[in-house]
Amino acid sequence: MPEARVIEVARAKINLALHILGRRADGYHALDSIVAFADIGDRLTLERSPHSQCEIRYLGPFGEALAALQGNIILSAEHELRSTLAVAFPKSSFALEKNLPIAAGIGGGSADAAAALRGLVKLHGLECSSTTLSSVARKIGADVPVCLLSRTCRMRGTGEILEEVHGLGEHHAVLVNPGIELSTSAVFARLGLERQSSAYAPIELPLMLGKCRNDLTDAAIALAPQIKSVLSMLERQAGATLVRMSGSGPTCFGLFDASESAAEAAARIAADRPAWWCRATRIGN
Repeated sequence: MPEARVIEVARAKINLALHILGRRADGYHALDSIVAFADIGDRLTLERSPHSQCEIRYLGPFGEALAALQGNIILSAEHELRSTLAVAFPKSSFALEKNLPIAAGIGGGSADAAAALRGLVKLHGLECSSTTLSSVARKIGADVPVCLLSRTCRMRGTGEILEEVHGLGEHHAVLVNPGIELSTSAVFARLGLERQSSAYAPIELPLMLGKCRNDLTDAAIALAPQIKSVLSMLERQAGATLVRMSGSGPTCFGLFDASESAAEAAARIAADRPAWWCRATRIGN
């Protein structure tokens, strides 16, 4: 049944591990990644629009910056879903509370698109299988399918091969962004892999996060040296058990032994670096 108003949370995506296996003939990079989701994110409200066009309002601390960019992945998601289903449904009104930094390596845009797909199905009572919705998600972006699921997964290929990971549980964490944006394509380009080339080893099983890597870290630091300062500050915090960059950066995370340790670390970092974005959170299902 259609709903009058739908609210979806677009949770931050964290790459607990990101191994680059190589570059394919088509130019895409082959990945092997462990992806989990934080309990913070953007907030998307959907309603039926009284107008003939879709509308979107930008709210939240990063809403103004996002509004200044041309195009929006939420409207792309609406268009792709409409084209795929080939059924008529009313135009929608979106209000996006943008709480996550932009171009930050935590999947904000992909999570927003996934939230839009989930919300549109509910808002308009659309008949759409999970397989079809996942297919739509893949057309929008490589990270959209895993954000659609929003559960801890091993992600392979270019993001299309997903396998839920059980047993990792929840982690107390701190996310830190040094207040800059970083282009994903620029980081991959800096990696410098030729087409049809192999790169680094895949994730070993049984899974041990401490033995995993983020193979984009050095390339990202070359473009944004501030990342090195973020990692160093997280490593110095009491109770930190694992520190790593997420995705293509610049956001980094620290896993902590207790919620109190994470909260205290976030408070110290925020006080010492007030221009940085810093949040204590929980990562996991």
